[in-house]
Amino acid sequence: MFLKGIALIPTDLSVSERSLRDLALQVASLKPKNLIFIVPEGHIFTDAISVDYLETVDIDGRDYGLDLGLLDDFRDVLVRNGLPNVFLNPQGLEEYGIRFEFPEFAQKYLKLQQKVLPEFKMAVISPGGLSGLDLLKTGRALREAVEVSGKDSVIIGFCDIYRKDDQIYTETLKHCLRMARYDSVLRLRVPPKDQSSLEALILCIGATEGLKTHSVRFGQ
Repeated sequence: MFLKGIALIPTDLSVSERSLRDLALQVASLKPKNLIFIVPEGHIFTDAISVDYLETVDIDGRDYGLDLGLLDDFRDVLVRNGLPNVFLNPQGLEEYGIRFEFPEFAQKYLKLQQKVLPEFKMAVISPGGLSGLDLLKTGRALREAVEVSGKDSVIIGFCDIYRKDDQIYTETLKHCLRMARYDSVLRLRVPPKDQSSLEALILCIGATEGLKTHSVRFGQ
């Protein structure tokens, strides 16, 4: 099994560095070759997921390599299943008038991860405004691509399960995840500002559905 596990990390910048460091150490212990980041910010399209398709990306002055082989496999599976996607190479970035961005909350974790896992390649995926079912299918496609690539990988999903302002939502979502009632997760309604975080979670669920593997749910 090449998908070694998943870490769900809240997007709250107030999360302590010590807690993030502990998580980074747990991820490093799995010795992944690839870290797949699911970020609810960045190049968000209303009708497709977006994937950065670049050899390297500059994050806070440091170059990180992307696994283009894994991304090729991912695109093949997406196309085969008719799932909308935008792979952003340099020409695509120029065409859409955008540049690569990595959210601040993700940078905070990445810096700590790099210290304890110096060698790895990345993938950066932003969920778009797809239906919940298509997001689940996209997650399954990601898992299939990881298995085809043959490289041990860990998914780092930035999404918020706890919401301080909505205890009912928090308890409902935790119950759905605990009981594996993913159809109920698809029916959850959240304010527009929280929609992309829920979409990121649904994509992660699709990638790990039915998978018995190491799972870290920091702060969730």
